[in-house]
Amino acid sequence: MSVVVDNPAVSLSSLPDELILHILRYLDIPELFAASRTSHRLRSLTTDPLLHAHRRRRAANTLSVLLAHRPPLRTLRPPASGIYLSGTHVAARSLFRNLVASRLNRQLARRPSRAELVTRNVLPAECARGVAGSICAARRSVEREMLMVGLRAWVGRKAEGIRRRGEKERVGVRGLAWRFARLGSGVVGIGGERRSGEAEVGTARVGGLRLFWEGVAAGRACKG
Repeated sequence: MSVVVDNPAVSLSSLPDELILHILRYLDIPELFAASRTSHRLRSLTTDPLLHAHRRRRAANTLSVLLAHRPPLRTLRPPASGIYLSGTHVAARSLFRNLVASRLNRQLARRPSRAELVTRNVLPAECARGVAGSICAARRSVEREMLMVGLRAWVGRKAEGIRRRGEKERVGVRGLAWRFARLGSGVVGIGGERRSGEAEVGTARVGGLRLFWEGVAAGRACKG
């Protein structure tokens, strides 16, 4: 068996005065002033002396607890912090702003023209033709990105060439090592010396040439 309970929307005007006063205790002065302008009933309730007496008593209790945890004044003043500013600090800040404003005005009066800045290469030439700075910045960003892409490709090609050249050099070193290994792998001769095959061939050639020239010299001596 289901029970249907009617729950109509409850408005503030249907609440008793005691409940409304209990709600108004938690409001500040601006909220109470706004509520007093809505209806005559709320105006009379927001000006109730008991309500404000309770608010003052509640504020006194809250302040007695919170003031004990308040930081000292020296920590709230400059230069430690800028939360609490005295009249001297406000005047000093106002004077500093005025000095900065006058300095900027003098410097802006001596500022060179846009054409002169373009001539000095401070601004791009597009700015002198009335092109927006954001468009020039976007164009420079695209050009910079294209340059970076080209540099990456160039560095990649150089790295590939260095790698291939290193592989070729390694192959050449291997060939030299193989040659020296062949020269070093000799056989033991009669005198106990270790000679390679190529060294023995070279020695035989030198001996043959020496015998040849000695024969030539002996023939010339006989003829003489």
